[in-house]
Amino acid sequence: MRIALIYNVLHAGGCEMRMAEIAKVLRDRGDEVWLLGSGVTPEGEVALYEHVGIPREGWVLTSDAQCQPFMEWILPTLRDLRPDVADVQWNCQIPKDLGVPTVVTAHGDVPMPAKGEYNWQAFIQVETFESEYYARDLCPIYAEVWNWVDLDRFHFSADRGDGVAFFGRLFKTPNLRTVWERYDGRIHVYGMKYPEDNFPWPPNAEWRGFTDPAKVMADYAVIFGGARVALEGLATGRAVIAGYPWPGWVPWGDLVTRSNIADMAARQFVGRYRDDGTMDAPTAEHVWGALQCALVQRDLPASSRELRSWVEEHHEMRKQVAKIREVYEKAIASA
Repeated sequence: MRIALIYNVLHAGGCEMRMAEIAKVLRDRGDEVWLLGSGVTPEGEVALYEHVGIPREGWVLTSDAQCQPFMEWILPTLRDLRPDVADVQWNCQIPKDLGVPTVVTAHGDVPMPAKGEYNWQAFIQVETFESEYYARDLCPIYAEVWNWVDLDRFHFSADRGDGVAFFGRLFKTPNLRTVWERYDGRIHVYGMKYPEDNFPWPPNAEWRGFTDPAKVMADYAVIFGGARVALEGLATGRAVIAGYPWPGWVPWGDLVTRSNIADMAARQFVGRYRDDGTMDAPTAEHVWGALQCALVQRDLPASSRELRSWVEEHHEMRKQVAKIREVYEKAIASA
């Protein structure tokens, strides 16, 4: 199968990594896959190479916006590639105009009860369109594909690790600040640093910037993270305190256990929504208690292995991408 994955700018993380992982799985199956975008950042180029494990040349194709607008570049590029199917998030009319069967991937959060909003960190709705982007409630949904974890990158480690790794935003959340003041182990913060994070950090905390989580997670006892980070921490055998690192939400505080993992995975390892669309805000004591339980859980390797096995059964990357490929097959067959 010849597949064109069309995105906008290819950055080092987020949705772009998901597209690169789809390409990785499909190329391993023997499909011809191209990832097309309007540009690639230097960090994105390195990350795409590391994630997929093959040279960028020949499969990552980008336009130079200064020389040729994306819309002028994409049409002749697709004509030359002659894909059997295109997977797009924007500009779904372009491949359709060339007669290419087109699948639209809408990536989003589990809808909030009151708002119905979507965010990229949750399941993928794979939709096909006849000719244009219709309203969501008129689109047939052919598959729901939940977040996945690449188990070739995230290996289980029985080593206990030491300290806490925090992935994402809201390190300064008031209930967390109280926890950091009480915790005397090392704390490393990964991700983008925002102006609101410039409160006096505790002496045992250090910002580490952007780092491939697969290279560092096994060094820690406890991971604070939501969505894919939570899955990756569990796959590595870490204790995970789930939460969603985004402004306006204060969801941190739930330790992932075998008894609650199915429910928490269905919520993408974020806080529990109230009926008005807001989220429960755990108290500092709740988060502190979760951290103490997490440190104990890391002393129980059997529990960590059981959680890893659950993630492998339900969120392994190749199983999820196989669902997307089935939609590609349906789109080609119905063209």
